[in-house]
Amino acid sequence: MEFGKTLKQVFGGKSKEVKMTSSEEKKQAADVREAGERLKNTMLSLQLKDQTGKIPEEKMEEYKRILRGLIAKLDQAQVSLADTRSMDKKMLYFAQHLDDIVKNGCNDTAERIIKGLLLYGIGKGHEPIPSSDHDQIEKIMEEREKRLDQYKTIVEYSMKIDEREQSIERQTARYDKIKEQFEEKRKVVLEEAEKNPHLVQLINEFGEGVKSVDPDAYELVIKRKDIKKMYDSLKTLKQQRSMNLASIMACRQIIRSEEIVLTQMAQKLEQHMLDEVIMHEAQFRNQLVDLQKQIDELEELGNRFTDAMDEIFASPAMGDYILRSSMEFDDMEREIKRNEEGRKEGLRRIHEKQQEQVLEQEEESQLLNN
Repeated sequence: MEFGKTLKQVFGGKSKEVKMTSSEEKKQAADVREAGERLKNTMLSLQLKDQTGKIPEEKMEEYKRILRGLIAKLDQAQVSLADTRSMDKKMLYFAQHLDDIVKNGCNDTAERIIKGLLLYGIGKGHEPIPSSDHDQIEKIMEEREKRLDQYKTIVEYSMKIDEREQSIERQTARYDKIKEQFEEKRKVVLEEAEKNPHLVQLINEFGEGVKSVDPDAYELVIKRKDIKKMYDSLKTLKQQRSMNLASIMACRQIIRSEEIVLTQMAQKLEQHMLDEVIMHEAQFRNQLVDLQKQIDELEELGNRFTDAMDEIFASPAMGDYILRSSMEFDDMEREIKRNEEGRKEGLRRIHEKQQEQVLEQEEESQLLNN
């Protein structure tokens, strides 16, 4: 390693040439070596065990093979004037999250992390710089770190997608559970109303006053109210699941476009191309910020909606809620019946179309035989 080099360092966002002393260079070299060792030891400690079975075994073996190669590259790396500490810190972030990501079966994010380490991290960050380019070390390292930093943002949003998908899985499980309970209770209430139509008549006639008129009718009101609450929960879960799906699709679209840009950035760029990439990067970050704001707002809206529903149903001051609940229950039933009739009508038309096709084929066959 050569000492006494003139290097460019960044102070307050501006580049400034400084002369490093021999002791400063030795300390930097020791720090660089220590950061590389920390990264290597973290990668050596990775277990990479998928507890979900979602990641194909051949993929797991490929990841392990790539990591072994990267660890070997770190072992063989020579200390030079290139300061890789900042890049190693970002790569350490990748390595520290990889085990949990693999454990949860998040293959897309795992693949992005491996790709990040291979193409934008160790693969580039620790790639030797030719002696002919030593005067460009700071610029080369700045460009390498820039690509890795942008790719780190992509990995972070990939992790957000994983969180959304896990949230959808939880919402789906909850939806299925509530729907099963809803169908069972609804069936009981409909059968009771059919056997005792006078109870429904009393509810419609007396509204909230039915509590003091007939306890059986009031009990039916409570059951109806419970079913309506479950129905509202099902609709809310559907809305939240749709919002999560929309957020995931938007994130994936942005990530796909940025991965293409980063692949292009990996090539040596002319200055005018570099300017375009810098401008594109700023637009990309603004998109990510806007998208995160939308996700946060949707979460907050969902939480507020849920809190408000709980507060309403827990409130003792319901007023004429009993009568309104009965009317809403009837509206719900009409909505369900409309949906069921629509599905039946759709199936009927499909069946008719199939029958028509069969008849046409039979007629064609008869004509050919004649």
